Order: sequence, then C-alpha cells, then structure tokens
Amino acid sequence: MAAPSLTGATLPLQSLKSQAEKELSECLDSMRGKKALVLDPSISGPLGLITEKQLLKDKGVERTYHLSKGNLDTDQRQILYIVRADIPSMKIIADQIHAHIKENMTKEYKVLLVPRKSIICERVLEEEGVYGNVSLGEFAMDLIPVEEDVLSMEMPMSFRECFLEQDRTSMYYVARAIMKMQAAFGGIPVVRGKGVCSKAVMDLLIRMKRESGYQELPGEQMIDELVMIDRNVDMVTPMLTQLTYEGLIDEVFRINNGIAEVDPSMVAAQQQGQAPKRVKVALNSNDKVFQDLRDSNFSIVGTGLKKRALLLQQVEQERHKLQGQGVSEIKDYVKRLKEMNIQQEKSLLSLHTNMASEIGKHYGLCC
Repeated sequence: MAAPSLTGATLPLQSLKSQAEKELSECLDSMRGKKALVLDPSISGPLGLITEKQLLKDKGVERTYHLSKGNLDTDQRQILYIVRADIPSMKIIADQIHAHIKENMTKEYKVLLVPRKSIICERVLEEEGVYGNVSLGEFAMDLIPVEEDVLSMEMPMSFRECFLEQDRTSMYYVARAIMKMQAAFGGIPVVRGKGVCSKAVMDLLIRMKRESGYQELPGEQMIDELVMIDRNVDMVTPMLTQLTYEGLIDEVFRINNGIAEVDPSMVAAQQQGQAPKRVKVALNSNDKVFQDLRDSNFSIVGTGLKKRALLLQQVEQERHKLQGQGVSEIKDYVKRLKEMNIQQEKSLLSLHTNMASEIGKHYGLCC
C-alpha cells in the first residue's frame, strides 16, 4: 500500500521519513546476507509508512514473518527480530530459539528492540537461557508520518503504562522524539502542557537540552508553539461517535496506519469460487476523493460523491465534441484527462460510494 506523498505538508516531513528509513536500513545491514525477518505485528504497519518492500529485498530479507507463539519454521540461517521491548515478546523468541536448538539447527539471531534496549528484556533472555545466543540492538522507531499533518509514535500501550501501571518510561521516548523534531525543524520557542505526564515531558526536555548542550539559533524555528495534553484530562471525547466521513470509516471498518480492510465486493467483482477475505485499501492524501471528503459531515458525503460523478461524466462526454476541433483544444482535453486520471477516479468513486453505503446501513443514516 502506498504511503502518503507528504508533498502538501506544512513541515518538511519527508526528512523525518527519510531519516527513519535510513535508520531501518542500517539496522538491516547489521545482519548482512540473506535472512528471515520477524516483526511484531504492531510494527509492520508503521514500517510500511516509512519504507517499501523493495528495501527489505535489497537488504537480503528473503521472507517476513509476524512474531507469534509456536515454532518459527524457516530455512534461513540468519534470523532478525524487530519487536517491542516487552516480556511476552522475549519469551516467544526464547521458545523459538529453544525449539531450533532441540532440532539441532544452527542459527544466528539478532533482536532489535523498539524503541530501545531494556534491562528487563536482557534479564528475561538470561533467565530463559538464550542470552548468549542472541545479539541485542535497538531501533528507535519514534516519529512516523501517518499523514501530511499527523505524526505518530505508535505506542498503543502508553496510556495503560502511564496511568495504570505507573510506568513513565514512554515519557522519555516522547521527550526524545520532540528533541528529534527540534533538530530537524528548529527549536520550539513556546512549550505548554496540561497534566502530570506533560509536566514530566517538559522537565525531561529541559534536562536533555542541558545535557546535550543544545542551543537554539535565531531564525531557524519552523514550529511556533507546542501544546501537550494528557489523555486523562479528557476521557469523554474518545467515547463519542464520530460524525465525519473519515471518523465513521474508522468506526465501521477501522483505520490502522492509513489502511482499512473492506469486503472484496467493494473494490472489484469477486471471482467465482474465490474464498471471501478482506481487502486492504489505502486511505490517505493520495486518494483525492477521500482527501476532499474525509473531514465532511457524513450527511453531505453523498452530495460530494454525486458532484464528482457528474464531473467525471461531463469530462467523458466532452470527448464526443472534439470532432472538428483544433489541435490546441484536443491537447487541452488530453491534459485534463491526465490530471484527472479517469480510470483511477472511477475506481475511487466506486470504492467510496460502496463504503458510504455500508456506513449508512450500519447506522441507519442517509448520506
């Protein structure tokens, strides 16, 4: 699935994406030659936003697996894990290594922990008796450009860790990511926050700046102000039903890393005898229909789709009027066709018409 182009972003987010891709490339190079890549399922989606599959192939990845319980059946001698720095992941890796040893398989293992190495993870591997079999490293996957105006750190368990388990480790990662932003876009002159965790991040930022000797140079700021708000300051908003088109797509189909899974019939005609399964569709700024309608109230989505369909019909009908026209008129028409990309427009209109219809049925709404 294509990642958002980021060309319309207010900030040059492409630089962050390029930096993340470079760091991933260096991690893959840390184990040279052909290898199997084992990813935490929660990491594979964000990685798709910063790189293409071709990079993995170029770096010797023969096959990619998702980390799961049970034996890891692979012919590759080298196995590279990129996983969350948590205890369950370490135990799964240990079990897979023990299974290979039991079957007299000689393998090389490297484990890259996201977002950084953890003493607890090292201790678990020691207790499981496999610490000497693995090489440990880290991959600081922090700022992921999800859209032209959205950066995500992809830490789904941070709220639970901070407020239920009283583990504020993720606050360090947030502060480190903000320092990374300032290195890329200049210092942020005004930083405000509300909540205990926001205060902790602000204190960490002050300490990091002091320890690193960071100095803000005049005239280089691209961000005027940073506002941080703890999630527990507003616990009601996440419980409300969204009314925008994008919000309702998320409610009905779920959007993860700019990807929604829909029924195959919404995308194309299903082949006879084919087992039904979900089809992944990219929902980002590359989809011009979605881009125009995503923030619209669902009540006017139908009108928006109808307008685009009529415009498409009008452009196609103009083709019949070209007989007897001059070269310049024909040239202008062809240019317009290229700009619209008729076939893609038709496919996107069909997809979003079907999705809007399904949302309407789900909530008993009329769009």
